[in-house]
Order: sequence, then structure tokens, then C-alpha cells
Amino acid sequence: MHSNTWPIRLAFVIATILVGAYFLYPTVIYFTLDDAALAEVRADKGAFAKHVPKWAPDGHVVPGLDLQGGVHMVLGVDLDKAIADKARRIASRMRDELADKKVASEGVEHLIDQGKGDRMRVTFKDEAALKTYEADIAENYGDLAEVGRAGLAITYRVHPDWVRKVKTDAVDQTIKTITNRIDKMHVTEPSITKRGNDQVQVQLPGYTNPDEAKSLIGRTAQLEFQMCDDDNDFLTRVEGLPEWAKLESRSFQRRDGALGNDIYLEFPEDNLAEMRAFLLGKVPADLMVKYGHENERVGEAKKMRTYTLRADVDLTGDDLVNAQVAMGSPEQPTPYVTLEFSATGKQIFADLTTKSVGKRMAIVLEDIVDSAPVINEPITGGSAQITMGGSRTRDEMLRDANQLALVLKAGALPAPVTFREERSVGPSLGRDALEEAKVAFAVGAALVLVFMVVMYKVGGLIAMLCALLNIFFVLAVLSFANGTLSLPGIAGLLLTVGMAVDANVIINERMREEFQSGKTARAAIDSGYSSAFSAILDSNVSTALAGVVCLQFGSGPVQNFATTLLIGIASTMFTAVFVSRVLFDFYGRKDRESLAI
Repeated sequence: MHSNTWPIRLAFVIATILVGAYFLYPTVIYFTLDDAALAEVRADKGAFAKHVPKWAPDGHVVPGLDLQGGVHMVLGVDLDKAIADKARRIASRMRDELADKKVASEGVEHLIDQGKGDRMRVTFKDEAALKTYEADIAENYGDLAEVGRAGLAITYRVHPDWVRKVKTDAVDQTIKTITNRIDKMHVTEPSITKRGNDQVQVQLPGYTNPDEAKSLIGRTAQLEFQMCDDDNDFLTRVEGLPEWAKLESRSFQRRDGALGNDIYLEFPEDNLAEMRAFLLGKVPADLMVKYGHENERVGEAKKMRTYTLRADVDLTGDDLVNAQVAMGSPEQPTPYVTLEFSATGKQIFADLTTKSVGKRMAIVLEDIVDSAPVINEPITGGSAQITMGGSRTRDEMLRDANQLALVLKAGALPAPVTFREERSVGPSLGRDALEEAKVAFAVGAALVLVFMVVMYKVGGLIAMLCALLNIFFVLAVLSFANGTLSLPGIAGLLLTVGMAVDANVIINERMREEFQSGKTARAAIDSGYSSAFSAILDSNVSTALAGVVCLQFGSGPVQNFATTLLIGIASTMFTAVFVSRVLFDFYGRKDRESLAI
């Protein structure tokens, strides 16, 4: 039956090769570009389209970081901060409900100052209020779990199920946000993957500016609008003020001519960590202290100051739809970033500024107060601006403004990130690795070819042809998927070549045994393939299972190795079993008296 259908099967093989060639063609073009064209393509995603015909796809095999150089980073996501933010939002929601329902309470305290960022304490004024609102919490706050009570105070924590969800969502959102930022950087061929439970691996092949990459990727870009509480003077009652800090006050004029009083602590920038530690536990539960840079005076060290803010965050960057750079007046052309809010954000902003005329609103970027202007009138247009203050050149401010606009548009990270690994691979080192990989591949393939031809003659030639087709199909699939090929991937490719050759060795040995037992060439081919198939299938399935484990639990290079290996195994089953059988059927289509194996 096989001998009668070989023309149809041969036509199918040829058609498959043509389809593979169609998808692989852009990869051939990519790897034959000169240095100038390659640099252009890596700097601009759309530049590659002009190098390929219109009928060809634009996907191609992407050389990994170790082959072309670039930037490698591993970022750790601060999951505790993500959980603390979740608890803070719940506490803020509780405060609003208690006020709206006029529940007799002492307030809601987020226990982050006690090192318990996932917890909050609700204190009531009487037993009746406690029982009433306790039932509301049980019904409407499924993301909370009670952990203790003392008198009229109940302590809650974020429910463990929600903690797991917040952690997973934080890492996933970090990956999405970083991807959006890198897309806006016009970096081609990036790789952003999850690594473990709280890490994100970022690889930017061909990218030559690691400092800029860190600046754009690592910024949280969390934007918040909070009202200043200038009527609260708790700072005047704080005792034991460090000698490097001093209590200051500054008057500001409201629109009606009345004066407001801004009370704050001023201290050297180098003492920020000490100031945070000093104020820990001294801030009232309904307030929050954040920090900003003080206007610098010529010849003085950099100073910072405190801002007393209400604990509730009234508006965040989640409601932002656009951020762009603008310039000041011709007399003072200082760059700044304009912000535009969504319809919901505009309404919140309008309501907030309407009821807060004469008060100050703090614009908080990445936990640092950028400015705290006085609201002179309701702002219904839904726009605001962030200045680029400081003693820097105009070009430096313009660069920072462009970066800030980019990260704000791409979205804020759900939690701060830290750089746990950083390294740059130079382009020359990448080229050396690629050349060495080519040499290793060529030498290995040549040795296998010589061995197979010497041992199996025609059978060896067929085996090597199938092995080359195996490589061809793996690269075609990677090209179709715009996949990355790194040095571990090349190792996986070489392993599949060995597996493909091994499969043909099993087939050739079985055919040789059958032929030597007295069967005809045609019968030996049929029997050899039928006898060898189960062994080939078992070995490939067992290897594929190992590849799946590597793909699921590995990271970076291991995943690239596993991906290439799994594609190669599928290709091996096609080339070593199906394609080689077609070629042997063609070779033995006439009743031969001998087999050259």
C-alpha cells in the first residue's frame, strides 16, 4: 500500500517544504542584512517590512541576547507593597462608608506603621455601632478576614485567597506594563517573562543603553492626588525632633484673601530614611505624611520637606488617558507634563476641586510630592500638570519630561520593583558567540554525515537529508511564531538532530536485520518501519515530557531550550518516520535485489 501511494505522499512533503520556505524566507533576509540595515531594523519595528517582498510575512527568527548582545535584567516585584496598597484602598473605602452611614466610630487605621501592611483596625464608639457595621463588613467585604478584637476595636486582614490573587495580579500587571513601556520605546525583539513567583525577566536584544532602559522600566510611575490637611498641626506636638530637622511654617494666600498655614519639617535629603523612621507611629490614623523636594537655594545642600495629607487617595493615575510634554511661556520655556483624565477621572477631579476651593492639593508621583498648588477655583476641564523643577539644564528637564510622559501613558506598575540582576552583553561578544555556534553546528553535522554515510550508505544519506529537513522545519516554525533562538535553543536544535538521526539508525538497523533474514528489499523496508515505530515513539514522548517540565518550570534559557526541543521532537516524528519512509519507498519502488544500508 505504501509503495502505491508514495507519489501522493511525496507531493505532500514537497508542499510542506514550500510552506516552510515561505515562512523561513524573511529569516534568511534578516540574517543577510548588513550592519547598518540590521541596526535600523533593531531600532524600529516597522523598518524590516521594507526589506521583504509584500507577499512575504514579516515574522522571522529572533537571535537571542547571547547572540546579538543587549540588556538583561531581572526585576523583583514588591508584593508586600501591593498587598499593603490593597489594604489601604479597603481602609479608605471603609472610612467613606462609616462617614456616609454616620456610624459612631473612632476611625479606620491601616496598620502599616506597625509592620502589618495587610491589616486594618476599625474602632467604634459603642457596642451598637460595632454590631451593626460588623454585619455589613461580613456581607460586603469578602476580601477581609477578622483576626482579632479588643473592646470596641476589630482587626481585619486581607483574606489569604485575596492575598494570593493580589500577588499573581501584581506580577502579571507588571509584565503587561513593562511590555507597554518597551513597545513605546520602539525596541524590537524584546522578551518579557515571568520568573518564579515574584520576578520578571526582561531581555532587550540589540539595545545599547542599559541606563535608559533601567530608568524607563524600573519607575513605578504611580500617580496620586491627595488633599493637604493644613488645618492639622500635629507636627508642632511631635517631641524629640532630630537636630538635622527643623519645624517650619509658611503662609499661603487663598482666593478670598485669607491666609493658610503650611506647617512642615525640613531636613537634608540624605536623612529621608531617618525621617521616615522618626515619624513612624507618630502620624494620626486619618493622616499620611509624604515627602517632597524643597526649593533649592544657591550653595545649600539639597533639602526635603514633609507634607501632611489626608489618608484617602482621591484620584490616581488609573484614570489618566493621556500625558504629553508641553513648554512654558517664551520668556521661560520650561518643559512640563500635561495630564488628561478619563470621563470618570474628570468628574472626580471636578467634584474634588469644587468642594476644596482654597485648599491645597498634592500631586504625588512615585510617593514623592511633586507640587501642592492651592485650588483657586473648580477645575472642570479634567487636566493638570507636573512641573520639571530643580536646578537642571533645559535639555535634562526635557528628557525627564519625555520619559515621565511615556511611563504615565504606559501605565503605573502595581508595586515597586527592584533590579536583582543586571548585565549587558556587547554586540561583539554576541557576534563571537554566533560565529562559534555556526562552527560547532557545521562541524557536528559534518561528523554525523560522515558517520551515517559510512555506516548506512544510501540509508545514511536519507537520514542526513531528513535531519537537515528537521532543522529546516524547526526554523520555519520559529520564524512563523517570531520566536527567539539563543545558544541554549541551538543546543536544543542539535539535540533534536541527534534524535532524528537516532530514529533513522533504529530504522536502518531493523531493515538490515530483516533483509539479512531473507526478506526482499520491499518487505524489509515495510517490516523495518513497522518494527521500529514503537521504539521511536516511546523515546520521543519521554523526551517531550522532560521538555514540557522544562518549559513549565524553567526560565529564560531553559525555556528557550525546551521550546526548540519540543518543536524539534514534533518535526523529528514527521521527518524521521514519514519523510524518510517516502524516500525509501521511492528508492525501493522497484523490486531491488539488495539494500544499500
